[in-house]
Amino acid sequence: MNKRLSSHVKFDRQYFKKKANPKADVKNVTKCCGQSLDRKGLKVNRKADMKLIEDHIEEHLRIHSSVKNIKLNSCSNCKRLIGYISELYERDEER
Repeated sequence: MNKRLSSHVKFDRQYFKKKANPKADVKNVTKCCGQSLDRKGLKVNRKADMKLIEDHIEEHLRIHSSVKNIKLNSCSNCKRLIGYISELYERDEER
């Protein structure tokens, strides 16, 4: 292979996947929610993952007294955790 590489080539996971198998369709995100397939990620339908999520939320609520509650944002199709949505107390609201 005597091709010279352009100075604009990104050496990322997709580059090496395509190099290993040039005919492969290299898409590194889920079709349903666009989350990376290169990382495992937490899923809300796995018992062990849900325990980690609950522990994180409990710790966050303990540390941050301004947070009223936290809702999970997850993909309805693959159940991957996308993020957290925190609701904060108003300044004059009782905690």
